[in-house]
Amino acid sequence: MTTFYLIRHASNDFFPHTLVGRNPGIHLNGTGQREAEQLAERLAGEGIEKIFSSPMERCRETAEPLAAKCNLNVEISGALNEVDFGDWAGRAFAELDQLEKWKQWNTFRSGARATNGETMFEVQNRVVGFLEKLSRERAGQRIALVSHGDPIRAVILYFLGTPLEFIRRIEISPASVSILSIGDWEAQIRCLNARHVQA
Repeated sequence: MTTFYLIRHASNDFFPHTLVGRNPGIHLNGTGQREAEQLAERLAGEGIEKIFSSPMERCRETAEPLAAKCNLNVEISGALNEVDFGDWAGRAFAELDQLEKWKQWNTFRSGARATNGETMFEVQNRVVGFLEKLSRERAGQRIALVSHGDPIRAVILYFLGTPLEFIRRIEISPASVSILSIGDWEAQIRCLNARHVQA
């Protein structure tokens, strides 16, 4: 089976009050830098053979200490990118909570679309498609994927066979790791939202 370490990027100054989306220039803060270093220490002995990251700076900066520990390069994949939140990107959650379309997004994820952005089905399809491609091409390897909260939640829901409406029931914390193994006949979620990981 191919084992994936699904890593959410570490903390930044905009979490948890602003939906930064794909806005550029969002870097890890001091807490996030420490989280990324601690994450690298915890995963250094896991035998990770490849590291892929979302293009966003906060993900790349989370991946870099792990890559250094594992003597690997960070490979960038658009498939791991944050949800395209369209017009909502950069707005405070307190402001978004007043919008009817935002409320619909959070109650009907399988059908709602972010204004001028993506649907969660589109997000789920691109991320799951990438994992399935890697599981065929790199069978038996251990691969770290550094991404964002909702794309990771969408992957977990897919392999649990669970509707996207349940997405808010899963906590994916900054600098957390969820482990998913995919084989020819089954997939297994081996841990969820872990801060101390051993596969």
